[in-house]
Amino acid sequence: MNNDIHDHVTGYVLGELSEGESAAFEAHLESCPECRIEVESMREVATELALEQAEEPPDHLRAKVLAAVARTPQEGPRNGAITPIRRRPRWIPAGIAAAVVVIALVGWSMLGTGRLINSVLNDPLAVTIEATAGAGDFQAARVVFSESRSAAVLVVEGLEQLPSERIYELWLVDGDEVLPAGLFNTGTEGGARILIDGEIRPGMVVAVTEEPAGGVDVATGEILFSAPVDA
Repeated sequence: MNNDIHDHVTGYVLGELSEGESAAFEAHLESCPECRIEVESMREVATELALEQAEEPPDHLRAKVLAAVARTPQEGPRNGAITPIRRRPRWIPAGIAAAVVVIALVGWSMLGTGRLINSVLNDPLAVTIEATAGAGDFQAARVVFSESRSAAVLVVEGLEQLPSERIYELWLVDGDEVLPAGLFNTGTEGGARILIDGEIRPGMVVAVTEEPAGGVDVATGEILFSAPVDA
């Protein structure tokens, strides 16, 4: 298991951690709002996808997931004996292989995103730009730009959590062109770390608006805050 406890989110959500690892991660969750947000988000997305018709995953991912499913106990022993098994989140429907495949694929995708977010935030050459307030009310907001990774992460604190019918939307402003760059909501404590979608270049401006759930192609809300990407 990876030594960085922040990378245990997917294993925790999928019930793949040992009891000791789960206990350590749960203790970590009490003091890490970012991990709590990722756990909540992964559970919500995975639950929604598990209830829908899953598309056939790529062969190389499907093989890995089915192998993991085969290693995971799905039934109790037939002789009536009680055998300890790994704890499984209650929302994962045991024995439904298709749902496990969908959840695992979502988990791997989010884990990859989480690692990229961490690599940007831990890049010693990354540039941090404090956001300029617009119409928004927040405690702190900044964009961390890693030119070597061509990626940027928005970190917000103390931003109001929106109801389900509303969402925050990121925008990349490049001259006269304004491109959607991701959707997010905050956790109950108002924090979030979001990987900004799209190609990031110096000279662009990252902006955030509040929009209807699902996002829009053209911004309708006021700019809550913005930050110029600089190298």
